[in-house]
Amino acid sequence: MSSMYGLTDHKESIATIYAAIDRGITLLGSGDFYGSGYNEMLIGRALQDHRHKALLHICEI
Repeated sequence: MSSMYGLTDHKESIATIYAAIDRGITLLGSGDFYGSGYNEMLIGRALQDHRHKALLHICEI
């Protein structure tokens, strides 16, 4: 979801997170080395109203 792998689409990324939660995914993981924190901010925005549905794990290097 970060620009490390090419162009990103904010709305599509959020929709992907919602689709994962809707399908029963409850653990979302990221690392601060992907997009200099962009992914974490994106996941935070996506989970803003759904915090009770998923657990976020951040790996720090």
